[in-house]
Amino acid sequence: MKKKALLTLTLAFSFFSYQQAFCQEAEFVIPKNEDVTIEGKDGIVITASDVYSMNTKLKRKITIYDSKTKTTIGEVFIKLESSKSNDNLYTILQNDPDSFSGSVSFEVDEQVVFEKNIVNGTTVKVEQVASKQAFQGGPGPVYNPNLRCTIRTIHDCVAYNIEGMGWIQLLVCLMSAPSCYARQWAFCTWDVCRNHMQYTNPN
Repeated sequence: MKKKALLTLTLAFSFFSYQQAFCQEAEFVIPKNEDVTIEGKDGIVITASDVYSMNTKLKRKITIYDSKTKTTIGEVFIKLESSKSNDNLYTILQNDPDSFSGSVSFEVDEQVVFEKNIVNGTTVKVEQVASKQAFQGGPGPVYNPNLRCTIRTIHDCVAYNIEGMGWIQLLVCLMSAPSCYARQWAFCTWDVCRNHMQYTNPN
């Protein structure tokens, strides 16, 4: 009888612990959005997906595929993180963006190729974080018939265009549906890989 009571108590405690952990996890991890695929002209396919979304940080992935050559051009991981552990990204950026402190970064092949630090709503310049393939022909896009179609040359275009966006617009876009942040990569992939336009990475 004692063993049976002990077993019942153990199972009850285990179920309570599981339920508590599940509730904590449900509060902490935000459900993923469905992946979004944009099929461009001439076989370019862009897939945007949520890796994870949490109260204080999120991670997104962009995959660029060329169906014409049946090759994956590359993947980019985008991270946004608050520097304050008790902040809720979604609440802060929607209601009081000038109080946000944190960072946004792009990673290619496990290297950070773009990074912005934000302190109380103001971007702070970051030291050079990775080698770039920037074209030394001026600040704007330049036609280059010999331009290689790589994830880095596409990223140079994205980084160039991001500089013209307000950082609040960029971060809110990352928090919204994948179609928002996929469009910029779709445009740049077409412009770089098909139009042979080379961009100067401003970072």
